[in-house]
Amino acid sequence: MSEAHFVDMATTFGLDAPIQPQTIIAEQVLQHVRGMENSTHDSGVELLSRVMDEQVEVLEFIAKKGSPCLEIPLSILELREETLIAAIIRKGTCIIPNGNNTIHAGDRVLAVTTRPGMTCLEDILRG
Repeated sequence: MSEAHFVDMATTFGLDAPIQPQTIIAEQVLQHVRGMENSTHDSGVELLSRVMDEQVEVLEFIAKKGSPCLEIPLSILELREETLIAAIIRKGTCIIPNGNNTIHAGDRVLAVTTRPGMTCLEDILRG
């Protein structure tokens, strides 16, 4: 949809996810800019996507050797309240984590958060 005011009307007609080109373009530009910024600062962010009316960020981090997040069961790891580890991808296998899982160096970690501006895996920790 090219007009923002049509979005509300579209939901009235039962369209759950109207597509707005401006939003898609803005999302792509944001991903590109954040990716450039993160690569400049040696960040582990590989992917950033905003969902739920841009209130939630889904980030993919690469766990780096030496990270304080490694080898600690998720049930013990002190995550920020507004953050959830949704998946760990290890050697091409997707793990839907529970409290017993740990993050290993080289893992791809998908985090979902309402806290904007995370730039590295360690940002998921409290403090």
